Amino acid sequence: MKPREASAILIVEDHNVVRMALTSLLEAAFPGARILVAATGKEGIALAGQHRPDAIEMDVSLPGMNGIEATLQIRALLPTVAIIMCSLSDTTKDCAAAMRAGADAWVMKDEAAEELVPTIRRPPHHVSTMRTHQHDRPRNLMPIIAVFGNRLPIPCTTRKKPS
Repeated sequence: MKPREASAILIVEDHNVVRMALTSLLEAAFPGARILVAATGKEGIALAGQHRPDAIEMDVSLPGMNGIEATLQIRALLPTVAIIMCSLSDTTKDCAAAMRAGADAWVMKDEAAEELVPTIRRPPHHVSTMRTHQHDRPRNLMPIIAVFGNRLPIPCTTRKKPS
């Protein structure tokens, strides 16, 4: 299957500097795509419903409603959108909660410059359609990019191990 080319991408991020950096990164990678930005989970839900983006970059820690709750609500509105969580946190609890809420992938913010664009470009069948809820956990986590190493009882790491 051919890689996804997004025509609209939503960034949900409360830190202005990170929003600006992600906007520049995505504008360069997806010329002609509409890059939408929101600073809160509520704004993200509203923009997602209004513009129906192909992919969403969602920060976990947001003021008011967090990214996990916003993901849950967006997934109910848009069952096929690719939702990629972005965080400085690398806790198993956050990753598991995000996946249960409907996130398709997890990218550490310190690796977003290298990992976000390839994650968005993954063909759709490698993201949303492979997610099934079996024991409240996705069956196949190959699309997930995380930092957990052997700490998670499920395979969700592609981070390079230190030499």
